[in-house]
Amino acid sequence: FINEKSLEQSVFLIGALPNKEILKYIYHSDIVVIPSLVEGLGITAIETIMLNKICVVSDAGGLPEVIQDLINGYVFQRKNYSNVIDILQDIYENKLDSDHLKIRESYLKSFTIESYVDKLQKILIDEKV
Repeated sequence: FINEKSLEQSVFLIGALPNKEILKYIYHSDIVVIPSLVEGLGITAIETIMLNKICVVSDAGGLPEVIQDLINGYVFQRKNYSNVIDILQDIYENKLDSDHLKIRESYLKSFTIESYVDKLQKILIDEKV
């Protein structure tokens, strides 16, 4: 598909990277696609929204808990690669809204130390009542 659409200069298939290299690649990307078949929490997805980048993920493991479809990114069904292509094409053609403010807000609301402390305080306060 990449060759067919002459996207070799714009689309790079990176594959697995050492942890210390991941943030550098995300920082220099416009869109990060995580097509995992099996996934834990999805740290790369969290790092992607932390850097305010568009994230497209499969529905594997905890990825849909990090990326909510059409809110702070896009979610596709595992192994449904035609859906990934459709999503990327729609992003490219500006048919899908990629509101970077929403992306950043979702990170600040859910994945910062402050947000964890707030959630923990609410849990502790609720249990005392």
